[in-house]
Amino acid sequence: MPVANVDLLHGIVNDSTFISQFTSSEVSPGIEAMVANAAGQIYPQFAANMGQKPEIRFTTPQVKSILDLVGSDGIHDLSAANTDLYFKAASDQGNRIASANSSHNRYRVAQGFLVLESISAGHRNEAQATCRIICAYDGTNSPLVYAGSQALSGTPTSGEHFLVGECHLNGSEIDAIQDLNLDWGHNILQAGGSGELYDTFNAQMQSQPTVSLTTFSTGFWGTATLNGLDLSSASFYLRKLSRTGRVADATAEHIKFTLEDGLIYIDRTNGDGMSPNITSIMVRPIAASATGLGITVASTAVAITT
Repeated sequence: MPVANVDLLHGIVNDSTFISQFTSSEVSPGIEAMVANAAGQIYPQFAANMGQKPEIRFTTPQVKSILDLVGSDGIHDLSAANTDLYFKAASDQGNRIASANSSHNRYRVAQGFLVLESISAGHRNEAQATCRIICAYDGTNSPLVYAGSQALSGTPTSGEHFLVGECHLNGSEIDAIQDLNLDWGHNILQAGGSGELYDTFNAQMQSQPTVSLTTFSTGFWGTATLNGLDLSSASFYLRKLSRTGRVADATAEHIKFTLEDGLIYIDRTNGDGMSPNITSIMVRPIAASATGLGITVASTAVAITT
């Protein structure tokens, strides 16, 4: 058969938030299949859908938009409004079918749970947030509903772009930062009961965040020593890009993360004969109190200061 339809990612809409910058996306029904054999039989004679954990995964440069939703905890309940993932139809012998035309496709989640897994950024590599939307059963609507023949919602824009900025450990800036990765280390409980097909409950059970830095400088060996050292304070910036270079440090458009307590240590220094050595620094944040946080999103619109 000839190709009849081709879809392209358009965006995710939840209430007033529209995510339209993507580097990847994946929609999965999450079917847990059971296959059973009769005694002594080579081939199975029964197959069934034992349960489902549908979800949407995506990576996006819209780091500020994601952080404004999830905050320092790295999670957000989306169930106050539908979460819609739209795909735009390509036009045969053309480019795109108009957004207002009912030729597009939509996946709808009534009870969504947004989980920020990690943020990575480089010296000249754009910051990316890796996220998942867990789709649960709200008692009425299927966790994930596909619908064709839809008009699109949301106007795509591309205004959020960040690189790694200054990184400070115990009050001192780390020279020549090449890469930064903040991983929230979430352990998410997805639970159902009474033989139901879908899960009905999601919760953040535990988070063990890690922060990793890479630098050309080996000088931090002298600070961390072989055994590592206590973390008393840390701050990490994402530097916003402008069309002509970088947004000025004094302009409050950058993103800042802070840590209060934990362990700092050298992971390794490695290289080869024709490349600079790279030193990897690991930070294992801990909460400074029973009400403290591992990683704190200090601001998503702040100036870069020392």
